[in-house]
Amino acid sequence: MNKTEQEIIEVLEGLSMLLNSHKSAADLVEFRGTEAVIQLSGDCAECTTNCIEDYLYSKIDGVEFFFI
Repeated sequence: MNKTEQEIIEVLEGLSMLLNSHKSAADLVEFRGTEAVIQLSGDCAECTTNCIEDYLYSKIDGVEFFFI
């Protein structure tokens, strides 16, 4: 696991209280090069505010996120 992958996991773990309160989860499924695949489940998977996406982009530079 490289530094960026570890950063992504730490940011997602930091969101766990928020996600849990919305009966949701966000997990890193795959990280390759500068691309990360994040699986959203629960209420957040259907939400249109993009707050999880926006937060990840604000915390981690140089990575393109794909949400499934």
